[in-house]
Amino acid sequence: MSLTLSYVVPVHNEEPTLERNVDRLAEHLQRFPGSRVLLIENGSQDQSWELCQRLAGPRGTITVEAYREPNAGMGYALQRGVVEELPRAEHTRWLVLTAADLPFGFTDLDGLEALLARDEYADVVVGSKAHPDSVVQTGLTRSASTLIYRGVRRLFAGMRTKDSQGTFLFRAETARDIAEQIKSRDFFWSTEFTFYAERAGLKIVEVPVVLEEAQRASTVRPFKHGRKMLAQLVSLRAQELGLK
Repeated sequence: MSLTLSYVVPVHNEEPTLERNVDRLAEHLQRFPGSRVLLIENGSQDQSWELCQRLAGPRGTITVEAYREPNAGMGYALQRGVVEELPRAEHTRWLVLTAADLPFGFTDLDGLEALLARDEYADVVVGSKAHPDSVVQTGLTRSASTLIYRGVRRLFAGMRTKDSQGTFLFRAETARDIAEQIKSRDFFWSTEFTFYAERAGLKIVEVPVVLEEAQRASTVRPFKHGRKMLAQLVSLRAQELGLK
């Protein structure tokens, strides 16, 4: 089985840990020749952009590239990475959307490889914290808000995917039409991606992951961001029904 990957990595104030994680990623991807790592710096207030530039270049069998997105926000970075990659993405290439701290290590990629080894087809693979075999330890507040939001997604939008905030691995050709529809430029970007992928009838498979120890405190505030994402979800559903 031969895989070619393009990792889209949002970079926002990641100066303390970025070099270590890029080195780790580049080393792991050596067995996937021709793969790329796209570092998308977005609105950092530290020296992350200068570091991205220094880290860019060939690394053995792969290439690290640096892009600067002026707007801060996870969605801005993900959208920029997809837009940069899709015009040159070969038919067989998989795009991987992850975080700069590689929260699941490479267990999400292991899940993709296992799925392909079984000749099981998928358009989108989600490294899912909600998979029953995942090893995830989070605080009570975060766990409760996740369960609530999952139920709301199901209730208001009929979404079947249990974790719309995991890592995403998908065939390049499946993302072109979806990326053009996404309006969000914050944490809701991946939920919107999942929403449109389901509506397009794409096969989404969630795979188990192991959540590694956080390298820094999370910037996600469960209730604050949860309320905002709920409003976005209701708005998205209303647009679909022609109510807005």
